[in-house]
Amino acid sequence: MIDFTHSIRNIVDRLPEPVQERFWESHRAIMKASQDSPHARYARDFLVPYAAADALAATIEGEPIAVDIPKLTDLPEKIERSQLDEEIASQRRRKQAREALAAEDARDVPLPALPTLDAFIEEHLDDQTPYLIDGLWPAMSRVLFTAAPKFGKTSTVANLLRSLADGDPFLGRFAVEKEPPAVLLIDTEMTASTLARWLDGQQITNTELIRPITLQGHLSSFNILEPETRERWARHLEAGPGQVVILDNLRPMLDALGLDENREAGRFLTAWDELMADMGAAESMIVHHTGHNGERARGDSALRASNAAMWQGVLGKADDMTSDRYFSAYGRDVNVPEARVERDDRGRLVIAGGSRKRDRLTAEAQAAAITVLTHLQEHPSAELSKRKIQDALKEDHTRAAIQAGINWALEQGYIVTRAGGKNATLHDLTPTGVVWLGKMGAKGTLEPELSQHAVF
Repeated sequence: MIDFTHSIRNIVDRLPEPVQERFWESHRAIMKASQDSPHARYARDFLVPYAAADALAATIEGEPIAVDIPKLTDLPEKIERSQLDEEIASQRRRKQAREALAAEDARDVPLPALPTLDAFIEEHLDDQTPYLIDGLWPAMSRVLFTAAPKFGKTSTVANLLRSLADGDPFLGRFAVEKEPPAVLLIDTEMTASTLARWLDGQQITNTELIRPITLQGHLSSFNILEPETRERWARHLEAGPGQVVILDNLRPMLDALGLDENREAGRFLTAWDELMADMGAAESMIVHHTGHNGERARGDSALRASNAAMWQGVLGKADDMTSDRYFSAYGRDVNVPEARVERDDRGRLVIAGGSRKRDRLTAEAQAAAITVLTHLQEHPSAELSKRKIQDALKEDHTRAAIQAGINWALEQGYIVTRAGGKNATLHDLTPTGVVWLGKMGAKGTLEPELSQHAVF
């Protein structure tokens, strides 16, 4: 039986019993006709009430009862229109609710003061920028971490999680300024078992602070562009004010949601920021790939323009996956020059050297130093000034390279200087230099420490 409105039931109940019997007979015929329809459920929900009301009117007026449910050929169109109207009304109510709540919140926020410039500067000039990670990640902000393919994004993120949870300096240098109540990792590429192995390798002590989830295989469920889905995820992920959220990484998510990386990534960032606000997340990071040159984030310029800071990971040689790794960061109150990253003896990532340019110059200086030390070893009795060394080795290196090699060897203690005649400065090979030269082997071989690539 259909669920009549209260008023129709009252009318039927007040009719004489013979009339009630005629009505229910009509109603049963209507129900049977609707059940024979290929759209039975929709016929029952949308058309039977109207047909029953018509039968009721005919019964009351004493007219012949004709069981005639309207033709069902246009039923799908009517149903679709009814559902669309209902959804529009529902969306309109939600929009009005959000606007009303936003208006209430706005009324609760006091309007800012209007100080003079002198007063403003005096009050705020000495304010210190608060950081989640000192000098690297400003508090209450979003960071974009872009890295070249095979740089080691996952390894870097795993090291970051350990630093946030346990308070270890990130990359052995950058202090964690505050302990978040929770760190949420949303992984879009790895299987659960692979991600578990990566995180287990970090030997994190405060594991209760880390909440990892993997979306591989069901990325489209994270369609935060849709308000209802975004609200649902916000309720599911909420862990209290101040939590940190890391998305690793962006590209699979854009693909799953059908967004053009070159033009529509900004739409995802807008929805992401709304999700963070709904969750109460204080800071977030989005991990993304660099483009073909390995130097800048791929896609929409909004990816680079809307972050408080950008971290970058590059390879020493763009086409060499075994070359050294380099890390840098810049942004508002963030300026970390490029530096080489390697694994320490515990397998953790640390800043271990200078920039690609500095390492290249150091390598050139070392190559020249090998030639210089070899020459000194082969001419132990000669009184060799810098000029004499440069003249003797001019076929092997430029004068500038030889000068750099001599300076580097002096810094390492591989050669020493002494005063010679006519105010000349002479150079001698030290025992330490002899040992180092023996380790180098063939002329031109670089020092082992610099050829141990940090493959993550």
